[in-house]
Amino acid sequence: MYKYAVVFGLVLVTALFLAGYFQQSQPLIQPLQPSNFIQEQNKENTSQNVQMNNFTYNQSSIRPVQYSDVSQRQYSNGYNQNNQVNHQDNEVNPNTRSADGYPCSGSGSVNFTASPMKLEDINFISPLGRTTGSHVTPSDHQYYYAKSWKPSSDYSVNDLLDVYSPADGTVGLVQSMGNSYKQTTNPELGDYRLVIYHTCTFYTIYIHLYQLSPKLQPLLDARSYPGQDVRVKSGELIGKAVGLDFNAYDDNVKLNGFVVPEHYKSESWKIHVVDSFDYFTEPLKSQLLEKNVRTAIPTGGKIDYDVDGKLIGNWFVENTGGYAGGQNNPEYWKNHFAFVPDYIDPSHFIISMGNFAGAAKQFGVKGNGPNPSEVSVSTGLVKYELVPYEYYTPDGQHWDRISLAQNLKIKDFDNSVEGVVLAQLIDTRKLKLEIFPNKTANEVSSFTSNAIIYER
Repeated sequence: MYKYAVVFGLVLVTALFLAGYFQQSQPLIQPLQPSNFIQEQNKENTSQNVQMNNFTYNQSSIRPVQYSDVSQRQYSNGYNQNNQVNHQDNEVNPNTRSADGYPCSGSGSVNFTASPMKLEDINFISPLGRTTGSHVTPSDHQYYYAKSWKPSSDYSVNDLLDVYSPADGTVGLVQSMGNSYKQTTNPELGDYRLVIYHTCTFYTIYIHLYQLSPKLQPLLDARSYPGQDVRVKSGELIGKAVGLDFNAYDDNVKLNGFVVPEHYKSESWKIHVVDSFDYFTEPLKSQLLEKNVRTAIPTGGKIDYDVDGKLIGNWFVENTGGYAGGQNNPEYWKNHFAFVPDYIDPSHFIISMGNFAGAAKQFGVKGNGPNPSEVSVSTGLVKYELVPYEYYTPDGQHWDRISLAQNLKIKDFDNSVEGVVLAQLIDTRKLKLEIFPNKTANEVSSFTSNAIIYER
């Protein structure tokens, strides 16, 4: 009897000690909590569940937002934010794991029966292939501009609108965007990228969700991979945004307009991009196309323009790893260059460069020529004068780029030359190139020692 009393006493003392210890202990990382959540905390409300814009959050389940300056590209392809492989073995079952090692089921494409945003919330949709800023090569996603979107990064919770899954699937990956990629300055909002595997070979990627649904919050913890199997249904709420990158990818499809697919290993999904419009069922497909600013065929846009032995398409500074732009280079796009048709008006081509006097820039070309699809090794040296450009509606109205318009055409401002590009194909896949900011064609005659060799 004495023996049992001693044991009971030791257990009681230990329990009291641990209780006191945990009461004093604080978590190492405090959660970054949305403003509505903070407001609710200030109320005299003892309930653990907090209602936030149709989401019910449990205080104990809110995870810390883990921002990182590491490029999202470094933890793609099955890697988490610590560059650790997320799947635990090298053998990936194609019927239960994606190529990146995430839970999934089946193969082949599926139909989309729900819009990523409510139709009435969508202002307009931008197609594949846009070149803008650091998107030097044509972008591999469409962009949904919500009616609450504005050319600003100062958003509040009240600006956010619902975002949905377009079909049944498994959420395989959720990431916090690095500070270099975050598109809102509001510290109470996150900026997230997620992948939904509709099958093991067909998936959608969302970027710039500012809030996640409670169901997806736990996936922010990189240590939770790859065991979690979080499934969503078509039309299920997955988060909130003011606009988002969205597109579909099919591993069974390989674009033939990239001469060297290996150049895109750092963003391996890029060579598998498909036009997401093609997968929406009617009448939803037609309703979404009514909001698309591109009317040229293909209406969903295009990103792969390389032609072997021609100037047209994407180019990368020699020996920088193609699209990766160098080893662990956070400004990888500075080593990119592209001669491509415009994403809205493909009758005009754009010269897009990662480093024009220190900044990524896009230009039209005076006279809209020579056509890069016709420039080859035998052409020799070609000279392009860089000019600004704008879009105009059929009735001559300038497009403000923040409202829906269609049948847009580019106008190049040929009287405002901002620089010159000299380009010469020296081999089928080698390009000698030099940029001359603030020069005109009459002031440039030949390459200097600043010329750079690009490859593909």
